[in-house]
Amino acid sequence: MGEMGIDGRSGAVCSLRVRGRFRFGIDRAQVIVVFFLIFGCGHTGEVGPPGAAQNHSTGDAPPVIRYEELAFQHGRNRLVGDLSLPYGPPPYPAVVFVHGSGPATRHSEYLESIADEFLSRGFATFIWSKPGVDESTGHYLKQTMAMRAEEVAAAMAYLAERADIDGERIGLWGISQAGWVMPMVPAYRSVAFVISVSGSAQTGQQQDLYGTANELARIGFSDEELADALDHRLEFYELIHAGLSYAEFLPRQQAWLAEMKQRPWYPLLEMHLDELIFQEFVMATDPEKFEFFSINDQNGSLVSPPELKNLDMPVLAIYGSEDALVDSTLGSNAYREIPQLNANPDVTVVVFEGADHGIRERDDEGHLEFAPGYLTTMGEWLAEHR
Repeated sequence: MGEMGIDGRSGAVCSLRVRGRFRFGIDRAQVIVVFFLIFGCGHTGEVGPPGAAQNHSTGDAPPVIRYEELAFQHGRNRLVGDLSLPYGPPPYPAVVFVHGSGPATRHSEYLESIADEFLSRGFATFIWSKPGVDESTGHYLKQTMAMRAEEVAAAMAYLAERADIDGERIGLWGISQAGWVMPMVPAYRSVAFVISVSGSAQTGQQQDLYGTANELARIGFSDEELADALDHRLEFYELIHAGLSYAEFLPRQQAWLAEMKQRPWYPLLEMHLDELIFQEFVMATDPEKFEFFSINDQNGSLVSPPELKNLDMPVLAIYGSEDALVDSTLGSNAYREIPQLNANPDVTVVVFEGADHGIRERDDEGHLEFAPGYLTTMGEWLAEHR
């Protein structure tokens, strides 16, 4: 099947399952004139006449005419990002991008492809590098989910001060860990709409165990080995929940690691450590990763699921049926239940059959491509909610 339309205004959850294939690609203008804008002081420029750039779907307007590098402040951190403005007269509605976990950068081919789709629909886009990444200061591992939500709200407030942005029409797009962050943002600022991609409906600990189980099963763990490995993993969380200082935690974790290496399944795990996202993170002994677990345990993010009842604005939730990191069945069902939680009549859930965590599939040569209709599903939904 090809693309499927969405009616997010029907007064009920619209749940679709989509099949097919879409070639991953980026259709940027060949020449982009870049101007820098730091803390609201700088210059801007336009790129070419209409038609100077290709368009993913609409084919009638260039996806971007202006690009600006912006910096905004959140606490002590100075966050540097890229604002892209669409063709046409301002003010523009805007989509603020919320990263998943890890050292995420604004220089992402994946995110640029999505931004191009949104720009072609007349929405400005804003993507910044996480604290400690590229030119942004601070460190992303020192943030709780609530701190990330405050940062998103600060970015929205910064954009809303601009004459070329419609401050009442700023919404969010986010992936993975953003599923915990975005429901917290309305506590700080009004959100016009939310697009959640592969957002977990579990606690942080539950998602870690889910992803770990899938990772270990993929590399060949037997059911018995998998059960033992997960039991051992729970001992790590017992250390985190104990409220230890780093000095108290480190020798206990080192003992936990030594015990792990005596398990009969450890040689198989060691062979694949460079590809095991969840395993590598908990085996680290550096204080930054300990601090991330500790502050998010104290904040409740490790033991509390996302507060989906806070999403009382138009919502599009997207999942891939073959997501090995997030339970897409549990997540999609949780978003379908939002109308029962807060009477929100505008919730759309889409599950792409055969797609992974990033809503991608592998082609016949093993290359990852966007699932067919992924970009246009989001673009069409945005156009309906403009």
